[in-house]
Amino acid sequence: MSINNKIPLKLPEKLKDLGIEFYVDTDDYYVKLRFNSIYNPAINLDVPIDIIKEKNGWDKFANKFNIRKTYKSVSDEHNIGIYSAINENGSLIRSYLIQNEQQKQQQKNLSDVSDVSDQLNNGHNIKKNNNSDSQLAVTEEKEQNKNDIPVLGVLPAIRTLVEGPTKIIGRIVGRSTNFKVILRSQWKCLNPECQNEDMLNFYPPIRDMPKTLDTSTGTRPSCRVCRIFGSLDVKHDYEIAKIILLDDVDTIEEKFDRLNVVMYGDASNKIIDGEIVNIEGDLCTQKISSNNGSKIVNVLHSNKLIIYKNRKEINNTQTDIEIFHKWKKVCVDAYRKEFEAINRFKDTKREERPDWVKKIKPMIFEQRVTAMFAPNVHGHSDAKMGILRSIIGGSKKENGADNGRRGRIHTNLIGDPGTAKTALSVESTKVNPNSRMVDAAGASGKSLVGIVDKENDSLMVKYGVVVAAKNSHVVINEASALLYDDQGHLVGIAEEGKTTLDKWGEHISIDAPTTLIFTTNPIGTKWESSKMSKDKMIVIKPNLLDRIDQTYGFFDNQTEEELEGFTEELDKIANKKPHYYNFLSKYLQYVKTIEPEFVGTTKYRLNRFWINAKLEGVATNRSFFSIKRIAGAQAKLNLSWEIDDNIARKTMNSLQLMYSQYGTLIEQIQNPRDLTVKIFYNILKENKNIEYSVKGLCKIASEKNKQVNTYLRKKWDLEHNIELRNIVDMVEQKQNVKFVSLKPKTLVYYDISFSNNPSSSSSSLSDLSDQPQSHVNEENNKKIVNEQSTTRSDTSDTSDSISSSSEEEGQEEESLKGFQFKPGGRIYEQKSSIGN
Repeated sequence: MSINNKIPLKLPEKLKDLGIEFYVDTDDYYVKLRFNSIYNPAINLDVPIDIIKEKNGWDKFANKFNIRKTYKSVSDEHNIGIYSAINENGSLIRSYLIQNEQQKQQQKNLSDVSDVSDQLNNGHNIKKNNNSDSQLAVTEEKEQNKNDIPVLGVLPAIRTLVEGPTKIIGRIVGRSTNFKVILRSQWKCLNPECQNEDMLNFYPPIRDMPKTLDTSTGTRPSCRVCRIFGSLDVKHDYEIAKIILLDDVDTIEEKFDRLNVVMYGDASNKIIDGEIVNIEGDLCTQKISSNNGSKIVNVLHSNKLIIYKNRKEINNTQTDIEIFHKWKKVCVDAYRKEFEAINRFKDTKREERPDWVKKIKPMIFEQRVTAMFAPNVHGHSDAKMGILRSIIGGSKKENGADNGRRGRIHTNLIGDPGTAKTALSVESTKVNPNSRMVDAAGASGKSLVGIVDKENDSLMVKYGVVVAAKNSHVVINEASALLYDDQGHLVGIAEEGKTTLDKWGEHISIDAPTTLIFTTNPIGTKWESSKMSKDKMIVIKPNLLDRIDQTYGFFDNQTEEELEGFTEELDKIANKKPHYYNFLSKYLQYVKTIEPEFVGTTKYRLNRFWINAKLEGVATNRSFFSIKRIAGAQAKLNLSWEIDDNIARKTMNSLQLMYSQYGTLIEQIQNPRDLTVKIFYNILKENKNIEYSVKGLCKIASEKNKQVNTYLRKKWDLEHNIELRNIVDMVEQKQNVKFVSLKPKTLVYYDISFSNNPSSSSSSLSDLSDQPQSHVNEENNKKIVNEQSTTRSDTSDTSDSISSSSEEEGQEEESLKGFQFKPGGRIYEQKSSIGN
């Protein structure tokens, strides 16, 4: 706020409490510095803004505030603070230079326009040459200042006293319906004896016809010169216009100050809600009317196409990208070495291991990424990873969507009060540009999305925080405080990324592909047990809850041991240095651009996992797509372009933890190829020296395991099943397995000690489906059937799951640290998962 003629300039936080006066004096257009609190003699510096007009003017002007040159006693900190403050206020200072240069000319122009208006209202003739001269002066003034147009944010544009050409950077947070404005009016009196004939251009265009030229009544206006009723023939030139509202880019909280921008002609078409834009036009002071009355404000008028800028973004260079990949390699190598170091002491009792071994806690790559997020919050590793997945999003290609709507992953953090739900949410807005956070207690469903109002007989849509956060995420804190019916406004945004508003007889569609993160308390504020209950989650509307991909429960510490560990960790966190997200933010913005593809059997495994979860009642039909999105985000988090078996396993592991919160364990689905290889090998090994054809192995394995049966789909012919050929090749690589016949392909587990026994049988089972079996084979088959009856028919025998062919994946299985299951379905975080 200005005080008389003093316009204060922004100072750094460290200088605000030192009693410094730092302002633009609009009486003489000097920037003045008064620094009297701690220095003797006092610092009094007056620098004229006109210096900026000179060659290299800004450098000369800014160097005047390098006060150390004149005042030797000034500290480096204060000198640097003042010098940097000048550059931060550059746009505002330049705007006052323009004001100084334009003020006299603007006064003349305003006087000319005022005279023309007075003559019109008094019925006098207005000569065309005078009007043309006025327009020419405006045009010359624009050309003169074209190369020196100030660029302002919304708040400086609202506060400035300068009129004229201006560029504004802001975010579109509202727009009106189309309306007409008048560019030019021409009139001629039809009375032959009257010479009242002229034309008037309007800049900026006007919305209301002048009373003397009003043709909206259905009759001609009366001539103000000859006073003959209906004798004035008037023609107006119209243009289509639309008003948009701009909000400041650099502030997160919602504000009352928004700039009205009137767009004309083609510039008013294709307004994209919620985008950051650069608009060039003429800033004018004028009166606007609303439901609350009228006021004089700054308004920008523009007929130039809107320049849509990238939203506040983090630009990664090629060097940054190379660093990310090198970082991953370093992390993978470090994990391998740490694991190998611990593995050397696996047979040594923990208390006898060296201290340096006890301190090693190997972390796989995505665990290191997750550890960088919210280090000021103790625990909740699973929820932290889920939030990062929401920020990244899944594949945009899922379901053919081309704008990321089906790739968005919504998350709900629900649990006891004071368990860091809000703290994690706040941290998420720091790491993701353009994100927002709003308290549901002070909002309604309509205010979150948008409000339709009527101003000057035009409908104005004012967008809420959810639309402002499009293509990013919004945190709705304490969402249970949002009225039940109001939650319905978020359903369309959650699924399709769109919603509609209906008011004043208009149906308005709003595009808002925004990711939603909720924090809520269960019914009754706290959980009644150590596991989540769906009945107590009904604070979220069911159809909205069904669109949430990830739900994480938060439980308060209950035992003395938990409380002691909690206080110990909080003390450690309090002593840590402040954390910054520069690297993590850049990394997350880069991996968002990755489009991972499903490879191998991963889609099949995830489909089977969803079927099991659906049968257990913890998944819905929409969860089928949620699992695929989560897998895509998991691949991105791992800096991977493929959703392979390793990513599928990690995804299922994370979902296991989520579903276990309800007290239900959904077992993982093994790689069906590896499972089939394992079962083939076991059949051969358990029936030593007995020959089996490939069809025979397929028949027994399909009867033995439902997953193998589904995977093979009775395609037991090697000539037409490439995958089966790969499986047989892998079985052949197993120890003691030999093939003894090519047509049909026949395998045997060859045991020397068994074959040297004269009583051993050499009967061939080259085709179990066609040839009769020997007595020994019948006994073996009976043994297999008996085993089959005690084996689960589905793919749930994870206790027998084979280790991955990838050494890294196998190590991760052993060292997946961070979580363990306890009775009742509660998940506890482990201090160390290796070598306990």
